[in-house]
Amino acid sequence: MNREFLVELSKTLRATPADADPAIPAGRALYFLVFRQPFWDCNKRTGWSVCAMIMTAMGFAQVLPDEQVESLVLQVENGQVDEAETIEGVRRAFRPYRAKRR
Repeated sequence: MNREFLVELSKTLRATPADADPAIPAGRALYFLVFRQPFWDCNKRTGWSVCAMIMTAMGFAQVLPDEQVESLVLQVENGQVDEAETIEGVRRAFRPYRAKRR
């Protein structure tokens, strides 16, 4: 991965307002990493991992079955969905969870 890709990804994520729906930066990261393929290998796994990490950190849990996640990621890789559609896919894939009270 070259430095220019990191700078571009960083700019993309920083352009998202702090109070925005977390699916926006998560979807943007997924789209960037999977579609642009900055790594030699593991772009799809890394893209989904970063997306899931952002959503989990913001209090969301994956509700979409792994098969449907794989389908979304492959659609991104093949250019069948754009960034906005990727963000919508991320919204469908996660739901807020509530922490158990003690």
